[in-house]
Amino acid sequence: MADKLAVIILSGNENRDRALLGLKFALHTTIGTRVVLFGAAEKLAAEDEEFKGVVKQLIDKNIIPGACVNIADEENIKERLLELKINLKPVGALISDYVKDGYAPITF
Repeated sequence: MADKLAVIILSGNENRDRALLGLKFALHTTIGTRVVLFGAAEKLAAEDEEFKGVVKQLIDKNIIPGACVNIADEENIKERLLELKINLKPVGALISDYVKDGYAPITF
């Protein structure tokens, strides 16, 4: 059984409630947790105030979300994500590293 989780948020405006649920789930886990925002979730982080608020709560708990630098560049939201202190990296390598390190992926 995994004792670490990689919470991957893929949902965006089309399923905002699901994306928020994933963030709040990560906020209240009791085991080692990493959060990855990918695709539409990155736009939510850049534009949605409630989503930003939960991201800030995660950071306050020392859970620093990662996001895809390539999507951030394509969507022209890189600076807004960096202002939130989100780590921008190629997401394929980021998720692969988490899996190699024993994190069980769960998606929202």
